[in-house]
Amino acid sequence: MLQQLSRAVLQTPRKAIQLSYWRFAVWWIIILSVHVVTCVFNALYAYGYWNLKGTYLNICLEFYHIGMPEPYHHTIAVIHGIVSAVHGTCILLMLGGSLRQNSLAFTPWSSSTVGDQLKTSRTTSSAVLQNVSRAYGNATYLCGLCGVNGKYFDAALICREIVETALQTAQAYRMSVLLPRTLLNRAYVILLAANCWTSIVADSVFFGRDEARRRFTCIVLDGMLDLMACMGVQLLVMANYVGDYNPSLYGFDETIWYDDEWVARALNEFRMVVVVSWSDLVSRTIFSLGLVITTTIVCDFITDLHRQYQHFVLLVVAR
Repeated sequence: MLQQLSRAVLQTPRKAIQLSYWRFAVWWIIILSVHVVTCVFNALYAYGYWNLKGTYLNICLEFYHIGMPEPYHHTIAVIHGIVSAVHGTCILLMLGGSLRQNSLAFTPWSSSTVGDQLKTSRTTSSAVLQNVSRAYGNATYLCGLCGVNGKYFDAALICREIVETALQTAQAYRMSVLLPRTLLNRAYVILLAANCWTSIVADSVFFGRDEARRRFTCIVLDGMLDLMACMGVQLLVMANYVGDYNPSLYGFDETIWYDDEWVARALNEFRMVVVVSWSDLVSRTIFSLGLVITTTIVCDFITDLHRQYQHFVLLVVAR
C-alpha cells in the first residue's frame, strides 16, 4: 500500500506541478527580495522628489528643461510613496504570516504549513484577523479568476500583454533614442521579444500539454520584464553617475558641466531617470503595480503546490 501511495505521490496532476519545501523556500526568498528592492527603490525615489526643490540638481534640470516642472514634484513623490507602501504591505504580510505560522507563508491566514494539515478546525484567530482575511479574499477574488489556475488566465494575460507590451515598446524606443548604450538596448529588446513569444514557445516546444508549467513560465517572465522596466533601466543608468554626484552639493560639481561629452550624454540619459511626463509616470506606476499582481498570482500558485506536496508527505507518513 505504501509503495502504491508513493507512486501516486510521484504522479503529477494535469494542471499542477509538485514543489518541494526547499524550492518553495527559494521562491519565497525571491518574491520577498523583489518586494524589498521595489519598495526601497520607490521610497528613495519619493524621498528624492520630495526634497528636490531648491537643490542644485533641480536648478540644472530646470535649466536644461529635463523632467516635469517643480510644482508637480510632490505629486510624483506621493505616487511613488503609495507604490512603495503597497510593496511594503506585501513584505509585512509575508514576514508576519511566516512568524505567526512558524513556517514560510505569504499571508498570516494562509494554510501552507504542515501544522494546518493536521488541524480540523481553527478558532484561535482574532476577529480582526478574520475581518482582514475576509477583505483580502474579496480583494484577490478577481486575481484568483485570472491567476495561473483561473479559467480567465489566458484572456487576462492577453489584455495585460497588450497594455504592457505597448508601454514597454514605447520605453524601448525612448531607450534607443536617448541611451547610447548598445548592450543595454539590445538586452531590453531581446527580453521584450522573448516575453512576446513565451506563450507560443512554451506551449509548442518545452511543456506541451503541461498547462501549469506553461502558465507559470509566462507569469515569471512577464514579472522579470516588469522589474526591468520599472527600475532596472533607471538603476543601470544611475550607476554610471554615482561617482560624479556630490552629496554635499546635492548635485554634480560645476566643473563637470563644462565637459561637453559628459553633458551631451547626461542630458539624454537623465530623461530615462526622471519623470518627463504624466504618461511616463503612469507607465512607471503600471509596471510597479504589475509586479504586485504577478507576485500575488505566483504566491497563490506555489502556495497551492506547497500545500499539496505537504499533504502528500503527511499521507505517506500516516501510512
